[in-house]
Amino acid sequence: MTNSVTARYAAMVARGHIDRDPAQEQVAEKLDALAHALVQKEIASKGSALGWLFGRKSKPESLRGLYIWGSVGRGKTMLMDLFFESLDVRLKRRAHFHAFMSDVHERIFVWRQAAKRGEVKGADPIQPVAQALAADATVLCFDELAVTDIADAML
Repeated sequence: MTNSVTARYAAMVARGHIDRDPAQEQVAEKLDALAHALVQKEIASKGSALGWLFGRKSKPESLRGLYIWGSVGRGKTMLMDLFFESLDVRLKRRAHFHAFMSDVHERIFVWRQAAKRGEVKGADPIQPVAQALAADATVLCFDELAVTDIADAML
């Protein structure tokens, strides 16, 4: 895989742009495994061009994401960016967590205003907002994940 995180990381090391770091290489391998699983899941979805052939009748398993943590300057954002750029998935989104949560709160506000006007039904905006977010992106990459508000943690 020439577009893999591992290959792109190795090319950056070879060009002298970064120093080789075994911990970063391990994360790159895990990101490549996740990318492979995500692409396979998208191919198997009934909505894809080949979904009719590979799609399953049972509910597909959820994939576990990857949480990367470490000290400042360890390359977390760089690795996530390599992953995001190389990921061959149609609907993907990369955002700072606070910007994503701002978007979520804005969508909830818009839904509540629509509910007041009688344009939507229901009392809880969470399900329709979550469905809209899921329709926009099947993969979310968060940078700078920090939850300081209990309401955000619940969302």
